[in-house]
Amino acid sequence: MSFPELTKLVHAVLARELNQVTKRGATAVVWSKLEQRGGPTSVGIGRAALTVGCMYFIGTEIQRQLRAKISEREARGNFSADLVKLLGRVPRWLSISDGADPVWVHWTKATAADWRASAVLKRRKANQTIISARCSTKVADYMEAHGIKTLDQLLDKTTKKAA
Repeated sequence: MSFPELTKLVHAVLARELNQVTKRGATAVVWSKLEQRGGPTSVGIGRAALTVGCMYFIGTEIQRQLRAKISEREARGNFSADLVKLLGRVPRWLSISDGADPVWVHWTKATAADWRASAVLKRRKANQTIISARCSTKVADYMEAHGIKTLDQLLDKTTKKAA
């Protein structure tokens, strides 16, 4: 679904912020502006989109609960102290596959193979994060090596040269 008016509104809010923004803060500003315009329908968001939005909220809550850590009280039960300590660091549901709709297994029903599959996925995600961090570090190194305070400086130079 595409909502060109919403896209423009979000762009305007983000462009106004210029330096720093939080997702929550920007969302609150956009929502406030939507309400001033008369609500979501003012940017073409109808019943179907509101249903999709509600499904998104439900999915977000499901994701939160899937990723919630196992409480010490839950883990204490019949497990050794060593196992309780390990379980306190993992979510109550284990993702055992990748993709748009991965399979999750409850921690009490997970087999050793499920725990290993979860570990493989976590390692893959960790490696992706490390690669992303390296890119950010390289950009920072480049900026420092060339005396660039912000990349905005380069945009200004390019714009002035074109003019």
